[in-house]
Amino acid sequence: MKKLLIVDDERAMTESTARFFNAKNEIEAFPAFSVEEGIESIKTNKPDIMLVDLTLGSRSGLDVIRFAKEEVPNSIIMIFSGLPDDYSEAEAMRMGVKQFIHKPISFEELIKLVGEAAKEEGSPALR
Repeated sequence: MKKLLIVDDERAMTESTARFFNAKNEIEAFPAFSVEEGIESIKTNKPDIMLVDLTLGSRSGLDVIRFAKEEVPNSIIMIFSGLPDDYSEAEAMRMGVKQFIHKPISFEELIKLVGEAAKEEGSPALR
């Protein structure tokens, strides 16, 4: 089963998204609400796909991505953010992030993007 890590400090959205994917029994989803929780979940769960918010309290989602690129280098990472930040978007893309998603995004679109990522040839879950 593919593993999805969702790192976002918007607790209700993160929990409901994780519940949705877990209920489908195709993707095992893990919520995390901070940089620290995201890093711990990467260590423990070795996710295949990650959705990472750019702003996590006073820290940056880029910290999670830096760690992920060393710990699970073949994972597919998508960043999403409601704040326009061209520098961070460019930095994320240089780090190998697959996609930068601008909030707000519909739940249906998010489900579609995760599903597409799960089917990619390079996804570690499919090897």
